[in-house]
Amino acid sequence: MTEWNTQQLIDADKKFVWHPFTNMRDWCAPDHEPLLLVEGHGAILRDSRGREYIDGNSSIWTNIHGHNHPHINAAIRSQLDRVAHTSFLGFTNPAATELAEAMVDLFPPNSLTRVFYSDDGSTGIEVALRIADQYWRLRNSRKYQFIAFQRGYHGDTAGAAALGAAAMFQIGPTRWNFPAIHVPDLKTLERISATEAAKIRAFFVDPSHARRGIGSLLLEHCEKQARAHGYTEVELMATLPGVRLYAARGYVGGPQVHIDVGSGETIEFIPMRKALEHLGQ
Repeated sequence: MTEWNTQQLIDADKKFVWHPFTNMRDWCAPDHEPLLLVEGHGAILRDSRGREYIDGNSSIWTNIHGHNHPHINAAIRSQLDRVAHTSFLGFTNPAATELAEAMVDLFPPNSLTRVFYSDDGSTGIEVALRIADQYWRLRNSRKYQFIAFQRGYHGDTAGAAALGAAAMFQIGPTRWNFPAIHVPDLKTLERISATEAAKIRAFFVDPSHARRGIGSLLLEHCEKQARAHGYTEVELMATLPGVRLYAARGYVGGPQVHIDVGSGETIEFIPMRKALEHLGQ
């Protein structure tokens, strides 16, 4: 086992690193010793002092096959022998193209047809916001609002934070945020008038609501409201497990649908987010 200078590394961390979602005053307190993780095998992580831990949340929902998986390690080494990184701006590469095709093939024909790569959950949501914005702008639409459930969590970048967990980020109408309406439940959603609904660019749903069974109810509600108000264009933007179920229901027939996927799909090494799109005429 490699010997680590734990105290030196911790001192350097406290001096040079700013950790996310962390009270840095507490973190940098002299009596606080962070866990310095140095190795992982399967579901087990090991710190610099040789203590072992079960990776109970899969390194924030990304490590579904275990640390140091030999097949994954070999695939990454093989790619590194060819090239580690190339720009995607004006270029393409075999791995990205083949992955996009494989992901689209998971969904029913002519439902979700394109993949937009980004690097994490927050930026996947930012992609969704911007694509929805561009979609309606190109159609000279006056839609400008987004809608999401209260207490949903979509990420910590500006647009994603505006969609939910506002108290966590201490944002409000006078702070940096997208124009978002927060509703507590489906009953409140049903009371939104046709006039207000006509201003909405997209609806966002987070995984916690899907797990509570709201996903299917939401789809039924949106379809009913669209028919009631004579709308032919419906958008669903979601970060949902089991999205294949929703696509298979034939609901992905509107001009634009975005489904943001990523957690648990990039194994453990490189964070990445994929936004699957259905872009109509």
